[in-house]
Amino acid sequence: MPTVKLTAAFVERMTVESGVRRTTYWDESLPGFGVLVTEKGHKSYVVQYRTAPGRTGIDRRMTLKTTLKLDDARREAKAILGQVATRCGPAGGTV
Repeated sequence: MPTVKLTAAFVERMTVESGVRRTTYWDESLPGFGVLVTEKGHKSYVVQYRTAPGRTGIDRRMTLKTTLKLDDARREAKAILGQVATRCGPAGGTV
């Protein structure tokens, strides 16, 4: 899945890669944050993280509110990733 510089203009014009039903474009400035686009053009901001360091953790992916603007979604993703880094998961439990 591609890593790109996510900008409002890029998010507005992005499409799925050829031959697939959905593509996630990951933000090069904030690892774990990206935008998923479907073949029908629906876009969702996502945050992906691991519940524990290394291969022992489980990958988790959260979808953020679809009504957010890019800057607001990035800010929310930073907060979620910060909670994960301090081992307090976004659902309120320990990661």
